Amino acid sequence: FDLRLYVLVTSYSPMNVHLYRSGFARFSQHRYTNDAATMGNQMVHLTNVAIQKTSASYNPDGGKWDMHRLKQYLLSKEGPDRVNK
Repeated sequence: FDLRLYVLVTSYSPMNVHLYRSGFARFSQHRYTNDAATMGNQMVHLTNVAIQKTSASYNPDGGKWDMHRLKQYLLSKEGPDRVNK
């Protein structure tokens, strides 16, 4: 997966950064593996929608989540103690 987060840096000294809360996460349609035999498989290693939508298992609702949906999923799997650190 990859996270698309948008920030605005208004100063480096002192550091002043604003995070736009409406980022998103993108997922591949196939489980990741670092097995050398899969290195040429774009469906495993790239989350780009233009590539993923050519997969037979493409799900347009499952490939891209907003940050709220990702957090809800993580809360359900890991619990608030781990997610809200």
